[in-house]
Parts: sequence; C-alpha cells; structure tokens
Amino acid sequence: MEVGMPEESKRNNFAVLGFVLSLCGVVATVLYWSLFREFARSVMRSFKVLGFLEGPEVLGILGIVFSSIGISKAGKGFGRKTLAIAGLVLGIIAAFTVLIPGLNP
Repeated sequence: MEVGMPEESKRNNFAVLGFVLSLCGVVATVLYWSLFREFARSVMRSFKVLGFLEGPEVLGILGIVFSSIGISKAGKGFGRKTLAIAGLVLGIIAAFTVLIPGLNP
C-alpha cells in the first residue's frame, strides 16, 4: 500500500459519485438552456422519468441522493466530506433550477 492512500474500506465513493453526477447535471442544465436547447430538448425527451422529469433534473436528484449518502459516510470517518457537500450544492442547483420562471422550456 502506498503512503497517503486510504485503505480500500475507507474510501468514500458515494461522495465522488454524487459530485460527478451533480456536476454533469449542472453542465447538462446549462447546455439544455443555452447552447443546444432544441437538440437537447429532443434528446432529453428519451430520459423522461415519471412523465415530468427530464435529463438534467434526474442527474441533479441522483447527485443529491449520492452526496447525502457521502456526507453521512464522511461523518463515520470515510473522508471527502467537502466533496460531498459540493456535490449536494451542485445537485440542488441542477435539480431545482427548473423551477425558475422563464428558464423552463
């Protein structure tokens, strides 16, 4: 085992996954609203969940879920709490910007 590397059992992969999903959700939201609105609208229709959620919101919600798990694991000594909090904030931005009037297509 290398110096400075955490043990396999002490890694907080949920924090990393939550951050990555949330970041992808924010990027997808920006692309969805600004650059490729018509193209993204046609592509994201295939990702509908429950009839009202589309791609960027789903990524944000998944980011919130996995970041929350990462925060709870960080409290138990698994580390990467800051990354999990950043993922939670980005996930909230990605999931709930659809509620801002005028931005929702």
